Amino acid sequence: MNNDILEIKSFNGNTYIYNYKYNIIQPKVLYDDKKVEIMAKEYAVESQYMSACDFICKEINEKYRMLCLVLTDNCNFRCKYCANSSVYRYSKGYSSESMSYQTIDRALEFYYEKYRKNLKIDPNIRFTIVFYGGEPLLQFSKIEYIVNRVKNEFSIAHPVYSITTNGYLITDKMISLFKEFKFDVNISMDGYEEIHDLNRRTSSGLKTFNKVLSNFRLLYNELGKENVGIMTTFDCQVSPLKLYDFYKNNLDVDECLRRVSFVTDENTDYYKNITKYSDYDNEIMTLYKFFNKNNKITFIKKLFEDRFDIITKKKTFQDYLYTLCSPISAKLTVSTNGNIHICEKINENYPIGNVYEGINKEKAYEYYKDIVKIRNERCSKCKLYNLCIPCFAQLGRGGTNFTLEEEQCTKYKESYIRILELYCTFLDNVDWQLNFYPDYNKGLLDKL
Repeated sequence: MNNDILEIKSFNGNTYIYNYKYNIIQPKVLYDDKKVEIMAKEYAVESQYMSACDFICKEINEKYRMLCLVLTDNCNFRCKYCANSSVYRYSKGYSSESMSYQTIDRALEFYYEKYRKNLKIDPNIRFTIVFYGGEPLLQFSKIEYIVNRVKNEFSIAHPVYSITTNGYLITDKMISLFKEFKFDVNISMDGYEEIHDLNRRTSSGLKTFNKVLSNFRLLYNELGKENVGIMTTFDCQVSPLKLYDFYKNNLDVDECLRRVSFVTDENTDYYKNITKYSDYDNEIMTLYKFFNKNNKITFIKKLFEDRFDIITKKKTFQDYLYTLCSPISAKLTVSTNGNIHICEKINENYPIGNVYEGINKEKAYEYYKDIVKIRNERCSKCKLYNLCIPCFAQLGRGGTNFTLEEEQCTKYKESYIRILELYCTFLDNVDWQLNFYPDYNKGLLDKL
């Protein structure tokens, strides 16, 4: 066999071949190098990185999918794992700063200019505004101002609005506005009461679970399940089985669950300061078994299927070495002071312009080159490079350049090997093979 493969054992002891160059996973007994290479000559697509000329000069490469407005750096919560807290190095922290109406107006006009240009290239693009914080509902009057200005002054047929909120401040007036303007509302709620209230309390220390759950149900009844989402974040203090029971016993919450994520360990000692639940690993394994039996609870699916997306959404014979977020074609994110950032997740030490002077494409390209350099020097020889694609938010530090530290790299490798082992375990089940091979891959794999 060639050097472009990695042998992975499922938890059942079966051996699979992962061809990391061509994104193929097959049982070892079926894998045929020669057939793979023959097909690669026809289907293989190499990844290309953008030249400075293409990046800076071609308008088609400047295509924002949405405007993300960070309306305030203030929050009525003090969640223990919040990216804005002092738990994370390089975070901006909390403050009373909020976006001025002048900045809001210029951000809207700037985005509208970009949207009109993009519309000529892609007529299907939607005018989309996403509200973030801090807690954006602390600036509800500005949300009202924005949606009404768009309605009255911009010729937008069907604007899209989304908000991510802790759900604590929701009122009937807010619900009416969400309903009128067809908002998509995402509420952060971390499962059962004990664990939610452990990590998600108000700035004065009050518990929040009951009020957030009650407000979710008000929204659910008024907006419908299609327009309300639940975002769950947890760490190793949680009982995974209690989480499962919570969603199983609250099916309205479960059917609105959109994302299940782990508290990040990037740029923090967070996990060194908490105590792991004693039966955490065993309970996770129990949930694996539920998932393998095609359990219908959304929580189970989100917990595992979302992990497998890094495999199942990668096209066979497609190289992903330079498949990176472009700083000028993702989310036009504007902070409270009017600075423009690559996305809402990156720390604010890496602005690429501001709403008054526009995008500094030269600076944005330098950031892009930083990541390309890391991919070339650190990732290109790694057998996991097509799965592990670190982004700007993960590699950002203090604002000078982007860095992949050795400890960070080791964590990524361990995590992706674990995901491959899990994925292969589910491929042991023939029915699951049909569910997890992407449509694009099925036709190709049938030929192998």
